[in-house]
Amino acid sequence: MLNLSAKCLLVLTSLSPVLGAVAINQFAYDKLWTSWGEWFVGALLLVILCWTLLRYAQKNAQKHLFYTVAAVKDVITGHPEWEAKLGAAFSDANIAAAIKQSDALLGAEIAGGSHA
Repeated sequence: MLNLSAKCLLVLTSLSPVLGAVAINQFAYDKLWTSWGEWFVGALLLVILCWTLLRYAQKNAQKHLFYTVAAVKDVITGHPEWEAKLGAAFSDANIAAAIKQSDALLGAEIAGGSHA
């Protein structure tokens, strides 16, 4: 769903409370706004960045398919022609191996990303 750089940016946004605390501390000591303003702006920008990334992920998460063994079995049992073959050929281990192989061939982002 999110690539590595987006995940790193989300981790980086966890620094916003620390930057905000530094700004409040500087303000409490009656420092000039120039000494605490940049800390406050940095914290605010990180909060906005976090909000933007989460909104993007929320809108685009529905576009990605998430394959699980249970989901594949549900699809197979929904088709009578495949339901008879659900035994050995479509065992949990074989379905999980096929999902893993499709991830290796297509990449995790294309194949669905996360699996159970």
